[in-house]
Amino acid sequence: MQVTITNFNKYPSRVLILAAGTGSRFRASSGQQKHKALHPIWDNRGSLELLLTHLHSLGQPSDAITIALGYQSVAVERQIQLFVAQQRWTLPTLIPAAENYEHHTMMQTLQRALTFLPRRNTWVLFADTLYTRSALKDILNYRSKTPAIAAMPWACPEAKSKEVGVDIAQGLVTRFLPKAGTGTHQMAHAVYWPESLLSLISSAPADVKQWQLLQQRDDVNGLVLPRFAAQDIDTITDIEQLNANITPTVLRYFIANLNKDRRTANQKPDHIQQLADHSAYVKYCESELAAEQEAQVLKLINTHLPAHAPRLIEQNRKQLLLEAKRGIRLYDLLRQLSNSTDHLAIRDVLMARCNQRLDDLQQLLHKHKSSISQQPYPFNEQITDLLNAICEMTHIAKPPPHELNTLAKRWKQQCLKADSVPFRDATPKNIILVDKRLCPSLSLEQRQSVLSQLLKAPLSFWDHIPIVDLDFTSTLHLTTPADDRLSLNGHMVHGPHTTLAPADDLTLLVRYLRFGGRKFVYKLVNPAGFNTRFQFDEPCDYFSSLVKGLSKSFREEFPGVYESLQCIAEKAERWRGIAPNPSSKDYFIESQLGQPVSPCLPLYWQENPIELNHIQRLQNLVLRRPFRRSSADIKTKLDIQRKLNFALRYQQPIKFSVPFGGYKHPKIPDSPALNLAETFWLEYLREYVEPIARYHAPGVEIALSYMSGVLDFINGIPAAHQRPYITELKEHIQHFCCARIHFQLVDIADYLGGTDQARQTLELHYQAMKLAGKRPSDKAIASAARNVQFDLVVPEEGSNYPLDIEDAALRCEAMESFPERRRFNKFGEHIQLSHQRGDRSVHIGSCRTSTVQPWVGIGVYDQEKPRILSLRQWLNFNQLQQNRQ
Repeated sequence: MQVTITNFNKYPSRVLILAAGTGSRFRASSGQQKHKALHPIWDNRGSLELLLTHLHSLGQPSDAITIALGYQSVAVERQIQLFVAQQRWTLPTLIPAAENYEHHTMMQTLQRALTFLPRRNTWVLFADTLYTRSALKDILNYRSKTPAIAAMPWACPEAKSKEVGVDIAQGLVTRFLPKAGTGTHQMAHAVYWPESLLSLISSAPADVKQWQLLQQRDDVNGLVLPRFAAQDIDTITDIEQLNANITPTVLRYFIANLNKDRRTANQKPDHIQQLADHSAYVKYCESELAAEQEAQVLKLINTHLPAHAPRLIEQNRKQLLLEAKRGIRLYDLLRQLSNSTDHLAIRDVLMARCNQRLDDLQQLLHKHKSSISQQPYPFNEQITDLLNAICEMTHIAKPPPHELNTLAKRWKQQCLKADSVPFRDATPKNIILVDKRLCPSLSLEQRQSVLSQLLKAPLSFWDHIPIVDLDFTSTLHLTTPADDRLSLNGHMVHGPHTTLAPADDLTLLVRYLRFGGRKFVYKLVNPAGFNTRFQFDEPCDYFSSLVKGLSKSFREEFPGVYESLQCIAEKAERWRGIAPNPSSKDYFIESQLGQPVSPCLPLYWQENPIELNHIQRLQNLVLRRPFRRSSADIKTKLDIQRKLNFALRYQQPIKFSVPFGGYKHPKIPDSPALNLAETFWLEYLREYVEPIARYHAPGVEIALSYMSGVLDFINGIPAAHQRPYITELKEHIQHFCCARIHFQLVDIADYLGGTDQARQTLELHYQAMKLAGKRPSDKAIASAARNVQFDLVVPEEGSNYPLDIEDAALRCEAMESFPERRRFNKFGEHIQLSHQRGDRSVHIGSCRTSTVQPWVGIGVYDQEKPRILSLRQWLNFNQLQQNRQ
């Protein structure tokens, strides 16, 4: 490994991440040898990858990040390289592991790392600590010539048994308290060393801690962070506590109350074509009662305020046929305006108009409320149950029932007052600015080009652009007048310009807990839905604003509820800024796979049908004949939809994985050299993805995945036989790459720390399967019979080579069931292409005329058609050719 040092002087501070600890307690508790900083927490990302993600998002340059390696240094280094390459970032500086690192203390690791680096103000962080993005933002913003430690209030009773305590007063550390559980705060695993004090580290005894070097000083600042801002990972239990606790109760509540796609879950998307019609569209309501409610309100508005809502054409049971109003949602426009101060005048004009329109609607609804709604907005169902579900999901104690009951009674009283109104649900997502030039059915480029021109138009344009309100089903319930004003003006889409509309504590609690709570639960339970519906929403903003906005009297009267809300606000920060990727476990989709009606991806009746067409078109291309050789089950289709949706939303390449042997069968002529089989195979894969790459501008990536270092263990083929084949194939695939199509070879052993670690892990996995009495499938046995090479090695009892065909088949199944292999090929961000049938994979051929795997085949032209033949077929083919001659 080569250490590259770049110019740090232009940056205020360096981040030095220590990743050298042996993690003995973690290994003892988990039974795993993997470095604990690489153990997946969310989206298959461990604490180190999440730390790098946050640092990159906060603008910390890669060359101002250094990682000191030690335990499992090869695995950690390779994981960092792979992760950084996937993100297209620059590799941070890596300090190689010292000899006998396992005998080194933390201070010795720190001392050694600093010898590689120029003197510079330095924050020392830890790879096995989960930091929130907001905490890291405070850390990076700290600039001083005096040392500092990050600290936080005691997060939980368990922390008091292992964390160092400190007393902090007026921003200064007054005392370090090594006795567990004492002090006003606990240290938060981050220490700041100004350049002038780095010599203290260089001359420190090997067995001291950083805080022990600082405890004699009286100028140590205490950077106080919120609770849960930094969580040390010590055992597997710590990992479990960091994961969301998605129980059946939470899942049932999501499906019954929060899932916004219930109204379309049982519908075929035939209405998509009607949506494309410029005159009308169909809205599906959750029930016939909901449709009747909205139809009644729309008739009322059409009569008295005809410009305020789309015209109702007809109601047919749960369906409403409405006049189409094509344009851009106020939400989408405000989202773009919030990023700049240049267009505040446009925002002010639009918000003034929308507030006036809301006043008009509320007056009308209030006047007729006796015929519209009688029931208050349901506090227990919408708030109490939601709050309890979030607490259960995040390992937080639920608030006292008597406090919630009191709040429910008071809310009901407020909703039944004379000034209460039917709930309009005036969120900016339910308001359309009508201008066909801004309609989502146009391409993004067209829309943005038009918008950039319109933003230069006089304010009079925005003062007269037609505005239409949508979605009035919510009027079934009564609420406070301030509720809708808060929905309109307090939505976080306003960004830094968000101001809380005047609202009482109860209204603020109800609306912001619904806004933030629904998005937060979506993110953890149904990440595919979150990416579709709430890509630009940050749930944490609602929680933090809620705890800040509640009055002192509320906090004193309802301390249990307020403590729960504060814990939610602080714990939810762990998920801030982490956009779910296709590796995220989707509890909702998995729970629905066995249902009579399969779930569809989230649909927006008021939004763009073309986006759905994009996903459907791409899915049709992925599953098109004749490339697809067998039907795809619902699990595979949903998996493809989820990954296509992610690629579309974030404009990333569509990624495919193709697992292959990674060797050439020794009995193939000229093995281990390539033959026409590989050429036909790559041509076929390129032909398959070409229309996908043409349709999807970011293009396509195809990862050909294999595992090195295990061939002799599985098939008896020497490892030396694999290397020339991989080297030649790596060069060969470059001829099939272009601007939108990229092929790459991926060695799964890299995800296990290299070939030695992969071999060791495979042997342990194989032994565990043997002890469990696992027997290979007949299919695996038949495959092993074709591939095992007993003539290259002589298997003996106790050797590392397969003893017989059945033993070889079990070894192969052990390799194929590797969690890392499955995670990369099918449970991550890749759509798996396979030459054999299987779940969550698209079954394709190896070329148009063959299904023989190219690494065990021979490519020939048969009557000018490319074919890949097996060895047996090749011998028969040769005999046939000779007979023809």
